[in-house]
Amino acid sequence: MGGNWLFNSTSGSAILKVAKDESSQKSVEKDCSFAKKMEAAGVQNAMKCLGSCESGGNRAAALYPFLQNKEEFGPNPIDLGQKNRHAVGMMLRTAWQMLHGGFVNTDQANNVLYSLETGDPLFIDFGRAVQVTKPVTSSIKKRRLTMMVRSMIYDLVIATVPVNLCQFARDTVQMLQKDMPPSEFVAPFVDEALEVVERRWEQIC
Repeated sequence: MGGNWLFNSTSGSAILKVAKDESSQKSVEKDCSFAKKMEAAGVQNAMKCLGSCESGGNRAAALYPFLQNKEEFGPNPIDLGQKNRHAVGMMLRTAWQMLHGGFVNTDQANNVLYSLETGDPLFIDFGRAVQVTKPVTSSIKKRRLTMMVRSMIYDLVIATVPVNLCQFARDTVQMLQKDMPPSEFVAPFVDEALEVVERRWEQIC
């Protein structure tokens, strides 16, 4: 990420992500593209792309919002005290909004920031994300997507959730599966991943 870029003094600031080389330029462009797709699909609590620009002659993207007072947990239990339940509920809802739109990010647990003030999650960094918009028929692509979905769901639903909120997460996921089911092209992979998660729930809930 580059430096802060002031968006509006009353609503917060954005972050300027600057591409220093060709590889990072592709990452910046993908970040912006996916952010726009997810916003259009109604995914909340995800970083938005305000647009592309240049900084010092390099390609850049203005991403909003920028959380200054934040915590990062990666695939480790959220530890926000009384805000844990709210953080887990919002995080799971955002994850299922992604899956509902066919979005999968294998490294998602490492890219969720949590506001220390509110506990609200912010999903960032979509460089490894994919959107599945058609049936997956190739055996190689099926194996890859199976691993991506399993990694995303297990890390968010099991590794990130405090043990005392295990049953809450279980109930929330069951509700989201009914109210906001994954897209038809992602659903079989989610079902398979949840079988693994269910076995773990049986042990810890």
